[in-house]
Amino acid sequence: MKPLTAFSWGYWGWGNHTRDFVGTVDAVERARGKRPPIFVDIRFSRSVRALGFRDSAFQEMVGKSRYRWLEKLGNPHIGGIGKRGIRIADASGGDDLLQLVSTAQRDHRRVIFFCACERPCNCHRADVAALLVKSARRRGMALKVVEWPGGDPETIDLTVSDQVVKGVLRGRNRVPLTGSSRVRIRKLTALPWCSRVGLHSGGGDIAIISGPARLAADWYLPVIGPDVSRPTDTVDSIRVEAERLRKSAGYRPITA
Repeated sequence: MKPLTAFSWGYWGWGNHTRDFVGTVDAVERARGKRPPIFVDIRFSRSVRALGFRDSAFQEMVGKSRYRWLEKLGNPHIGGIGKRGIRIADASGGDDLLQLVSTAQRDHRRVIFFCACERPCNCHRADVAALLVKSARRRGMALKVVEWPGGDPETIDLTVSDQVVKGVLRGRNRVPLTGSSRVRIRKLTALPWCSRVGLHSGGGDIAIISGPARLAADWYLPVIGPDVSRPTDTVDSIRVEAERLRKSAGYRPITA
């Protein structure tokens, strides 16, 4: 059997844009030679504020054939009074998830298992990823688990306005993609986490650490580092910080 790949994901910020996200994911996977992926919901409860993920809303949007709710892999401490930390409801859910990943591959699909948290480092999906890898090792199966959209960090260049550079230097955590072509945006939605992006303007150049493009009122690239941007930041000078962030935030793949 070919090595398996599974993606983790946090829907933070996508609650009002689920259709856009799924359309983006499907296009990226098609470009990789894959069919639309299966979404596995690993929340213990679906009673949430995000409209697109409340109760059965996401299931209804993608269709029953592309959605599974694995409540076993939820964290019952979320929302529990006086309860802290992470506890997976039923660790046998790791075996169930591995079976879904394996079955999906035979159908030329991948699995994206998800919850709400923005980053994997403080989220129970990291524990679920570890369970999945453990299950694969017991069965002698090769598996990689990585935060969507996967891939190794890249170094790219982006032409922006002087105002965008000034905004980042003042602490703005978004680089607007207003006016970018559909092709450009589609490419940026697959930008691996902790990629280094050189921002070039007529008034000066800086570099940021970023990840896949996101959608709010318009498309944008998130600025996830450095913690404090400086006019002297270049794609070379932030290399070490990008690697540190990739490890500390949980974006490195784990393998069996």
